Formats: sequence, structure tokens, C-alpha cells
Amino acid sequence: MRKHHYFLVVLFLIVSNSQVFACSCKRFTVEQQVDNAQWVFTAKINKLELLKEKDSLGGGLIEIGFEQVDSIKGNVQKIVQLTTGTSTCGVDYEISRSYLIMADEYGSTNICTGTMQIVSNKNHPLFEEFQVFIGELKAFVAGELPAISAFFNPITKRTVNGPQKPLKSGCKQSGQRNE
Repeated sequence: MRKHHYFLVVLFLIVSNSQVFACSCKRFTVEQQVDNAQWVFTAKINKLELLKEKDSLGGGLIEIGFEQVDSIKGNVQKIVQLTTGTSTCGVDYEISRSYLIMADEYGSTNICTGTMQIVSNKNHPLFEEFQVFIGELKAFVAGELPAISAFFNPITKRTVNGPQKPLKSGCKQSGQRNE
């Protein structure tokens, strides 16, 4: 019994000194995410390079190499460096996959900005639905649509029509110590 007690004390000390990281996002509509982004475009990822192992919150920084497929907002040629974090807020990019990228003025992307993997295979059953969503994004940026009625939900992988509930955006990573 005494060994069991010491084990629990040691386990408690280990857990109480560890850091817990969470990514919390403000809620924005798709329109607000587009408005907040400096650049919105689709791209195929061709390089991922770890630039920094860890920062003060325990996450690192990854540079993303990409081949632009379609520009929706902003001059993508002006992006000096496109990055994401390795922490809970970072986008889990995969080489050779296509993404809808929404980046801020620093070229930073995260899960809260609206960046998502996209359906690029024309034979995929959701390809047409995703094209409607991209078309509405372009029309919204051009001022031809007051709002986006089709929203591609990356979780359910379905287009949802009609008024949208706000999405999470404005990512802020927090690290807090358990005490």
C-alpha cells in the first residue's frame, strides 16, 4: 500500500509541473475570416521545413513551400514567407495536398484563420460542392456577393447552404502551468 501511495505522489508532482497548451479562437464568420486575411488562395504544398524547434510556449515554426493554384485575395507573389506553428494552433500541412490558405500580413497561418485542406481531385464526390464554395469566396472578395451562402465544413466535409454560424478564428495559443 505504501508503494502505491508514493507512486501517486510522484505522478501528481509530474503532472502538476507540466504545461498544458490550448488553442483558443475567437469566433468569426467566413466573411470575417476573409476580411481579416491579407491573402486568400488555394495552393499545393511542396515543402515543409522546421525553422525553429520551440518557442516560449513550447511550439516551433514551420516554413511552408507551395505552388499557387488560384488567388482569391491579395497578391500572393508578395508573400515573403508562409509559416505555421507546430503547436496546437498550427495547421497540420501535408506535402502534395491542396489547401485553401488564409494568411495574415506576416504570412502566418493557423487553424483559426480559416485555412483548410481542400478537395482537389475532380473525381471526388465533394469536388463540385467545394468549387461552389470557392466560387462564392471569389465573388464575395470581388464585391459581387454580400455574404457567402455556401460554406464547406471541413469537419463534416459537406457544403452547408444558408446563413452561417460564426466559425472560430483569431487563434491565440495559451500555455498555462497546472498548479
